[in-house]
Amino acid sequence: MIISIGLQCTNYNYKKNFKPSCFLPFDLMFATPSFVFDMLELLLEKNMDIELLVREHFFYCKKRANMNGSIWPAKAEHYYTSDEGFALYNEKYNVIFPHDENNEGSIDKYIRRFTRLKDIILNTQECLFFTYTSQSSLEDGNFTIDGNNVVCYAYNSLSKIYDLI
Repeated sequence: MIISIGLQCTNYNYKKNFKPSCFLPFDLMFATPSFVFDMLELLLEKNMDIELLVREHFFYCKKRANMNGSIWPAKAEHYYTSDEGFALYNEKYNVIFPHDENNEGSIDKYIRRFTRLKDIILNTQECLFFTYTSQSSLEDGNFTIDGNNVVCYAYNSLSKIYDLI
């Protein structure tokens, strides 16, 4: 089974083209390796209640964001905070949810996805393949929010995810 762990939605598109799969928490968002590690640590090592994990950490979106520029995909990884932004922004972890609304339906969806992910990691007999699509350029500083680089120490965080799993 393929499990997407970031950075962006293209990872889910890759996953669905190679093997039909279920939706999981990090499939359709701009996640970072450090964020994924933090969420997996809360889920698996600290055994946090999933509803609390989703509401207080994963989907804690009090702000919105827009893309810088209008050229897709050239500016797809550059965001700025804005009250009128189309995407939800979790400023605790610097992650973007471009496909969600801030409502109970989205919260319930992520509770189901985390429940499914935990069950898969702990109980499946299938081989698990964690896939990560990096930002498009290390030189350009992609993925940014308000001009600040968001992905830092990616290999360190990916190693921590590997050790945790």
